[in-house]
Amino acid sequence: MWAEKERKMKPKAGTEVFELIPSQKMINFMLKYSFFHKQVIQIPMSIVTHTPIDFDVLKKALNIEIERNDCMRLRFYKEHGEFYQYFLDKYVVDDVPVVTFSTEEQEAYLTADARKPIRHLKGEDFRIIFFRSFDGGYGIYINITHLCMDAAAVFVFFSDLLGVYDHLKNGKPMPRPL
Repeated sequence: MWAEKERKMKPKAGTEVFELIPSQKMINFMLKYSFFHKQVIQIPMSIVTHTPIDFDVLKKALNIEIERNDCMRLRFYKEHGEFYQYFLDKYVVDDVPVVTFSTEEQEAYLTADARKPIRHLKGEDFRIIFFRSFDGGYGIYINITHLCMDAAAVFVFFSDLLGVYDHLKNGKPMPRPL
């Protein structure tokens, strides 16, 4: 969705590069040796609220969240058979799809996306959509590689994103830095 040439290339000269940590190496091993269900290394998760959300303000909050949350700027590349990671200084999401679902469409769409592998070496570390649910709710869906986040980190992402949104929309205090 947001593939960019920069993400397919090695990091810029002078960028600090890190080896994968042991848990990331295990996740990568799982990907390498899973033949039928490559989605084992990603976390698809959504949150729905019945409080109206201004998706334009939420997009601004998302870009602030990307700036605040290193996990959203973590990138990977492979060199000589080894995997490495680095952080982008800046990354901005220009377009977030906003989808309105019927009952059948919501389950089918989110399930299909959850089954579609995240291509962390081909310009994609996460996919995100905003949606209106079939029952009038407002939702945020993220599908992110497990190399960047675990389930607890996704919860922190949602919590911080909504805190930033509340700051922008309602003037509440900005959440504490992560």
